Amino acid sequence: MEDLTAKLTSTEFSIKPFDYCVPNNTINNKQCTIRWHVDEIKISQTDPQVVDCILEDLRIAYEKDALLIESRGMLHHLGMKLDFTVKGKVSITMFNYIKNILDELPIEMAGVAVMPLKVSTSS
Repeated sequence: MEDLTAKLTSTEFSIKPFDYCVPNNTINNKQCTIRWHVDEIKISQTDPQVVDCILEDLRIAYEKDALLIESRGMLHHLGMKLDFTVKGKVSITMFNYIKNILDELPIEMAGVAVMPLKVSTSS
């Protein structure tokens, strides 16, 4: 991500020393924030054309190395489900992710485990 950090700082995004993965810039008098974790990036700005320009820059710089998949709106399914449908709130869940992990467990792990410690309730 050092390359992405360098690219964004060259386009006037400021990187705060306490969080290198959340650069900000004021574009058209509105804050634009980009956040990333591993291979997922979230761009927030009120003007969709600003987001379009940033995405185009990212495609030019990185699409030769990896496919960029775009998701817009109030609901996003990544490893987590991000739900912005309730104004002023975000709901983050991972039910599908956890279900997929459990579904992929080897059959040898199915069943019941015996408790290794038996607790006596008599005094």
